[in-house]
Amino acid sequence: MLYQAFKILHLRAFLHEISAFKPEMIRAMEQLRETRSTEALDQLEDSAEYSEFMCSYEDFTQKTRNGEHGKTAQYWMMYMDLVQLYLLFSRACHTNDIKLFTYCLGEMVKVFFATNRPNYARCMFRYHLDLINIDQTHPGIGPKLEKGAFTIRRTSKMFSRSPVDIVLEQSINADAASRLTGISSFSTKEGARRRWMLTQTSRRTIVNSLLTKSGMISYDSPAQELKQSHLERDNNDLQKLVSGIETRMNPFSSDYRNDELICISTGKIVSKDIADDLLTIEKQGSAWMEQFASGCFLDSSRLEKPIPRRKVKNFADCAIKMAVTRKDNTIRQLTCSRDLFGRLLYLATTIEIDLKKIFSFLLTPVPLSLAHVDGSVMKTDKSKLMKILEDRITSEPPQRNDATIIDGMFLIQTMTALPSTFAEIAKVIISRLSGLSSRVDFVCDTYRHPSIKDIERTSRSAVVGGFIVSG
Repeated sequence: MLYQAFKILHLRAFLHEISAFKPEMIRAMEQLRETRSTEALDQLEDSAEYSEFMCSYEDFTQKTRNGEHGKTAQYWMMYMDLVQLYLLFSRACHTNDIKLFTYCLGEMVKVFFATNRPNYARCMFRYHLDLINIDQTHPGIGPKLEKGAFTIRRTSKMFSRSPVDIVLEQSINADAASRLTGISSFSTKEGARRRWMLTQTSRRTIVNSLLTKSGMISYDSPAQELKQSHLERDNNDLQKLVSGIETRMNPFSSDYRNDELICISTGKIVSKDIADDLLTIEKQGSAWMEQFASGCFLDSSRLEKPIPRRKVKNFADCAIKMAVTRKDNTIRQLTCSRDLFGRLLYLATTIEIDLKKIFSFLLTPVPLSLAHVDGSVMKTDKSKLMKILEDRITSEPPQRNDATIIDGMFLIQTMTALPSTFAEIAKVIISRLSGLSSRVDFVCDTYRHPSIKDIERTSRSAVVGGFIVSG
């Protein structure tokens, strides 16, 4: 569904750039919307205006794929291409298309090499190589696979074939694992289990035939996803997803056509090394696969040898990482003080010590009022200081307000129901401030360097970078 949402947003970006539709194209589309027939669709696809429109859209898509519309749009176009590859692979299985299946495998091998999946990459590389050379290694099997031996169709519909291993899991193995009809539900004796295993296939065939003839099950019934209620639900969810992306950050918008890759969930601009790894992952995967193939052709034992893992940075690498100690600072402080007191007690039994002078020095490596024993900054709740100050001050409300100072973050945090857009938030804040007094100062936090906030950012391993706020 996310793939479909990005397809819609990308098409809208294209429609926003073209000048206008030709009248013939508009009439054909209106006719298709009214009739919704195969003939109307074929008539639209055969028209010259439609061909020109699709050629323009393909050029626009290729520019997005090449990065001419910004790195953010290029990244999500790469995501759409990967989803499209999976859909083609699924179509090849449903239609018993061996050539399309072989092509998809070759493209998916590159993805597994690029994403550090060595076992999948190795086995799929060998599987793809066997399919390419099947006419030379096993003459005569290729035409049989193309005729339907590659997949199994259990219904009368054409687009309903499934791979052999999946059919096995959905039929015999599913019944064997069932608690009602499975092997674990009737006996614990070894002889009975052996007899059950020998006759399970035949009983499965008889029971399915009986249920089908009685009308209790039907493989030709429409899929659950094609029911009208499910279609309406999925369409509503898709519209919500599209509107949600548009109100926050649309990667195909003309506002982000720059040389910076932005994480649309946080609005943060990632560093150049992360952007390079994400945007060149397909080329890297292809190069690593070619390197592995060359090694296998030179040395046949290379196929079984380990494939080195390569570090590929992604959006998770630009997230804030917190270091967590095994023991809390209180226990460490107690241990430090206890050891020091133990040494002082031992020295007091052997030599004369002036404890008054000793206790005038620090007993810990760092002042515990400012930092923890490991050197990290001691942080306290600032609201406690405000409460102490309020208890010491007696005041009366003023008779007239000439000026009002508002803490920006305090006001925002007191808002219980935030609107969905920044514009609505601004309207709510302005409406609250306008009636306070003739002058209102809306003050927000500002941290100028150097600041104690720099220590906090360093402890969180924060990377200095830009943020994009939109929507």
